[in-house]
Amino acid sequence: MRRSPLLLFAALILCIGVFGQSTANQPILPAHELPNLNDLQTVVKIDQSWFKDDQVRLAADQARLADYEKQLIAYHDCADPKLCYTTDIEAQTDKAIAYLEQRLAQRKAGEKFAIVLDIDETSLSNWELNLRDQFNYIAADWTQWYIDAKAPAIAGTMKLFRKAIDNDVDVFFITGRGNADAVNTEKDLLKAKYLDKEKKAKGWKYLYTRPDQLGTVAEYKSRMRADIETGTWKERIILNVGDQLSDLSGSPQAELSVKLPNPFYYIP
Repeated sequence: MRRSPLLLFAALILCIGVFGQSTANQPILPAHELPNLNDLQTVVKIDQSWFKDDQVRLAADQARLADYEKQLIAYHDCADPKLCYTTDIEAQTDKAIAYLEQRLAQRKAGEKFAIVLDIDETSLSNWELNLRDQFNYIAADWTQWYIDAKAPAIAGTMKLFRKAIDNDVDVFFITGRGNADAVNTEKDLLKAKYLDKEKKAKGWKYLYTRPDQLGTVAEYKSRMRADIETGTWKERIILNVGDQLSDLSGSPQAELSVKLPNPFYYIP
């Protein structure tokens, strides 16, 4: 998993909130925003390199970093019912489910629908690792986390997943995880119960993992959506759900794109 921090003002806009795009291009505006912790870590690193003698400035940034870490934990744990990660996730997945139900009611005989789901912080939660590493990206820890396959399902997305497969809608996972992580990712999805309960086997149609050197995340995910719509599968994507704007941008677009909140890290 690769991450690139943004400047603070950009993170304030992009790091959390909701994003929706319908066929009428009517966006769903952000409900609220939190700083991206990776940004504050970058500020501290800049201070360490540029202001080595300015201990007051460095101490202030370290204190600010610790404060934002507390904010992220409070948001995840729903310390304030008005600023609650679980509630925000469910609000967005409920919108996705409502749209799925609307399209199912309109489906014509023989018409094949598909939905696309991201994995990390969309279908599976990496909170345990994020908290343990204090929201730093440590590559070796993520590699081991994938091997351990311990990430639990995100409840709202699981509900959407079940609604889709119970109504003969194909589910495609498009993840930023690399090809080397494909086997462990599939194991994690199965352990998290992304299953076809009748067949007691995987419930998704296909899992796309990212080849090396395939452009940006947005470019890679766009190409995979094109493979679903006009390439290998030739199915209409009615829903695309992810926690990063890069999960949703580019062409082709789903009929409706829904962004889940994630202030814990940013992937361009």
